[in-house]
Amino acid sequence: NGNGYDDAWIEEATKVRGLSNLRTTPDALPKLLEKKNADMLLAQGVFTERELHSRYETQLENYVRTVRIEALTMADMAKKLILPAVAGYTARLANGLAAKKALAEAACGYETDVLTRLSGLEDEIYAAATALSKAVDTLDGLEGVTEGSAFVRDELIPKMDTLRTGCDEAETLTAAECWPFPTYGELLFGV
Repeated sequence: NGNGYDDAWIEEATKVRGLSNLRTTPDALPKLLEKKNADMLLAQGVFTERELHSRYETQLENYVRTVRIEALTMADMAKKLILPAVAGYTARLANGLAAKKALAEAACGYETDVLTRLSGLEDEIYAAATALSKAVDTLDGLEGVTEGSAFVRDELIPKMDTLRTGCDEAETLTAAECWPFPTYGELLFGV
């Protein structure tokens, strides 16, 4: 009962109960090859030594391949859909701002604030998408599934999180009719 994701539970599980808290696939899968676990699986006839190592490598390869595809898709969506949508909306805002200022000394706080923030987000999203694409290129040059899975965990996923943060904020500032995807609300509550 309770929140299994709460920090208090993690502390109880790891410090009081002595359980492992293996948060990622590259952290968890090597446990399969630890002597006590391997001995048990071999003694019970679940796997042969060769099958055990094959299972380990296959699962890590699947992890790396899946996250690689997600990263490429994410960078592609940001560059081809999100950035053009944000750029189009900021252009629309800039034109409206210029028209208002040309007609009269009108207050343009909304347009100025949103335009400024979205322009900054455009640069952040572009930089994050570019960094993510470069990280995938680096991943492709790595030898070995263990090294690749550690790179995914330590480099690729944090870059994906950075890109997501910028895109999520841009979504909240971009007009709904300009945003290329359904909003979270539409996905959750739309029929």
